[in-house]
Amino acid sequence: MNARLLVGVDVNLPEIACGVYPTPARVVERYRSDAAVGDRRFDLILALDVIEHVADDRALLADVVARRTRPGSLVLVTVPAFQSLFSDHDHALRHFRRYRVAQLRTVLRSTGLQILEDGYLFASLLAPRAVAVLRERIGQHRPDHGIGSWHGPPWLTQLAAATLTLDAQALLAARHLGIRLPGLTAWALCAVR
Repeated sequence: MNARLLVGVDVNLPEIACGVYPTPARVVERYRSDAAVGDRRFDLILALDVIEHVADDRALLADVVARRTRPGSLVLVTVPAFQSLFSDHDHALRHFRRYRVAQLRTVLRSTGLQILEDGYLFASLLAPRAVAVLRERIGQHRPDHGIGSWHGPPWLTQLAAATLTLDAQALLAARHLGIRLPGLTAWALCAVR
């Protein structure tokens, strides 16, 4: 897919990063408020680690689908997986919950979305997260400020990104072979009817 227009809304985006940025290949628009988008509708909505941040995930998704899509639009949703891994990390990121794929399906179907595919990503991150949660529960807590606090060297960042890309590709390949493996992120690709 080669999009000519990319529009992003992030309430935490610094004001200096907001605006319209045209390039020869596409136009990128970045806003802090959904109101700035006007009444436009889109072919693809990415709700990447969004709905776990609101008390009423169903209401948010229903509103986005009603106001921002049209029949045939696609919606890709990702969320943190497994409520049993809920920890201070989630509190720091202001999460209300984590999801199993089945729970995510229930939320998505309640908004009228048709689920095309779903699954998990990032199996390699499950064990480190489980260890961190266990350490927290036995009182050996270390502050976790999320990915935003990462200050590693560029070579290590590139290695981590490559490893996570391979991890995601492996889980997607396994899923297409009928093997469903768990991961730290649950996802679903949906169509608007």
